[in-house]
Amino acid sequence: PEAEMTEEEILAERRKRAFKKFQFKGKDLDSLLDMTNAELVRMLPSRIQRKFRRMTEVGPDAPKFEVRNVLKYTSLLKRLRKSKDECGLLDKPKLIRTHLRNAVVLPDMVGCNVGVYNGRHLAVVEVRPEMIGHYLGELSITYKPTLHGRPGVALAAANRFVPLHG
Repeated sequence: PEAEMTEEEILAERRKRAFKKFQFKGKDLDSLLDMTNAELVRMLPSRIQRKFRRMTEVGPDAPKFEVRNVLKYTSLLKRLRKSKDECGLLDKPKLIRTHLRNAVVLPDMVGCNVGVYNGRHLAVVEVRPEMIGHYLGELSITYKPTLHGRPGVALAAANRFVPLHG
């Protein structure tokens, strides 16, 4: 069905699915994608601004671990862009696996499927526009929430009368 549709029909189909227009600090997703990196980073929280500023200042005399971190992050972004480019207009991109829990979600990542390592396995996260400016680690829970039993069940069993002498 997708091969028979024209590009205009596919875009109309995409628009039909959108319910609520997303806005990030007064800007819609299309304008966020058109922004330069410097303009976009200025809209993010100060901690993330500092992270990106330090990433751009990494030079040839920087410590190896800083260079390695920058290469890992740029490699993740390249793999995400490649997976989005390779899929069809109505298809979902293939899963990209990563251990980079400290990677910040940018508008380029919206629509991608990211497998974020949480210490035991990869939690699949489908990046939505509402996630822009958050860390990938925030979207992948690292613990199993406790499921508490009904209150009083263990207490009632402990208080049962058990005769000591037969």
